[in-house]
Amino acid sequence: MSTDNEVVPSAIASASPILRVADEIEKERPRVAYLCRLYALEKAHRLDPWSSGCGVSQFRTSLQQRLERVSHFHTPAGLFNFVN
Repeated sequence: MSTDNEVVPSAIASASPILRVADEIEKERPRVAYLCRLYALEKAHRLDPWSSGCGVSQFRTSLQQRLERVSHFHTPAGLFNFVN
């Protein structure tokens, strides 16, 4: 499983199904996809809180940056502007 062209590290592999769903529903339900990715990031932190697994820190940083890039669309004002 990958997101933003990155493979999910094995230490946090159980977040992969959540990210897969986010990728699948992105076009139709961008808000839900955003929430899935946010949940996957939180799960990754719970699974490896110190980012000790190989590639975990880089992956979490990349996912967090992706969420920050689109977060303005998922605030109440941002949703309104996105729809109109």
